[in-house]
Parts: sequence; structure tokens; C-alpha cells
Amino acid sequence: MTSSFNGKEAGAFFVVTIALALGSWPVSFALGAYGEVFYTSVLTIWVASLAALFAGAVIGKTTEGEAYFTWWGLLLLLIPTLSLSSGYWSQSAPVIASLAEWGILLSLPYIAYILLTVSTQEAFDIQDKRLIFWVVVGFLGLNTLSYAAGVFNYTFLTCDDFIVAGDQAPNNCWSLEPKTE
Repeated sequence: MTSSFNGKEAGAFFVVTIALALGSWPVSFALGAYGEVFYTSVLTIWVASLAALFAGAVIGKTTEGEAYFTWWGLLLLLIPTLSLSSGYWSQSAPVIASLAEWGILLSLPYIAYILLTVSTQEAFDIQDKRLIFWVVVGFLGLNTLSYAAGVFNYTFLTCDDFIVAGDQAPNNCWSLEPKTE
């Protein structure tokens, strides 16, 4: 089967799809298995967003007139800060705190996008709207799968799998120990 995509864009599609999956899978899985994004993921995403904001403030626009992010990019990069302040928000506006937990997933692909465009400028040249559509579909699909894998972790992981890895076992994990009443 021959593709209608050029090699450069096809390669960029692979890089973007894999990078987004690797960066977001653990966050979505934890959200499904435990009902929350772990502080380690939040801190990692937060420091990446702060670094991007700092770099954007220092660079501003390039000599070619390009900015690394727009006003909506700025909003996406502020989501982790909102998420970290959710303890405060949960007291006065629980809906905002809940949205911040889920919203952190929106900042992840944008941070990955910034990193990929800066580090692999030649490779990250996806112009074909179909490939951009499939990047979004892939991101949403893989994160939905990751979240579902977290929710239904008991179908393929045991409580011991979590414990051996140094994690707390989710409430719904499959225990090999017989339950005593």
C-alpha cells in the first residue's frame, strides 16, 4: 500500500505521535486508575511550562519575526500553574479545580509541540491537514485508551504489579490473595 504523504511529513508524524504518547500516557493512566494526576507528573509538566514561558519571555520573537507561542499557547502553558493552585481553587470554585486536573493534559501536547519544533525543526514540518487531524485523533485516542486502561487496570494488572513498582495499588486492582471476610 502506497501512502499519499511525503517522507518528511510521514517521519514527523511518527515522531510527534510517539512523543505525545510517551509524555501523556502515564498521566492519563494515573487519572483513570487513581482519579487524579500525581504530583510528580504535575511538577514535571509545571516546570516544563515555566521553562517554556521563561524562554518565550527571553526570546520574544526571532529575527524572522516568529514567536514560539501565541496568546492561546500562553494560556495552555499557564494550566499547570492553575492546577498546582487547585487546592486554593477547590475551596472557592471546585469546578475550576476539577477542570485544572483534566486541563493539564491539554498543556502536555503543547509543551511537546514546542520541544519538537525547536529541536527537530526540519523534521517537524507537517503541513498536510490530514496528518495534523490524525495527530489530534491519535493523541485523543491514545489518552482515552490510557485512561480506560487505568480504570480497568484489574483486567491485565495485579495489585502486586503496582506494589512491586513502588506504587500504591489502586482500590480496584486485582488481588491474587483470596479475600477474607
